Amino acid sequence: MWKYDLNQVEPVAIGGRYLPVWKLEPLDAEHRNWKASTYQGTVIIRAPNEENARWIAKLAFGVATDRNLGEDTLFSPWGDSTLVGVCQLTTTDHSEEGDEAILDPPEYDCEWRDASWPNIARKV
Repeated sequence: MWKYDLNQVEPVAIGGRYLPVWKLEPLDAEHRNWKASTYQGTVIIRAPNEENARWIAKLAFGVATDRNLGEDTLFSPWGDSTLVGVCQLTTTDHSEEGDEAILDPPEYDCEWRDASWPNIARKV
């Protein structure tokens, strides 16, 4: 699980630059933490680094779940390297030019932007 100290994170000015493209792929689709995600498929994200790509996925797909007495709390799987593998794509149909974005599935790109009050926890 990623933790951020908001007092030490500086906002990043983005726009008009080239960023790597990352592929996030579920490794253990049967794990119970997938109940804390609205999406369980492969994701392509443009971001400056793996950590930001995972953070964007957590913002876009993470959901609160009920906690049952005696059971472990569920967490978004997108920040867990045992549940989601990440690799940088060196050849892709997706452009490296532009701001941070969910490139595939594209219909989720607005989800993380709405959740990132005002762009907190961006680390480069």
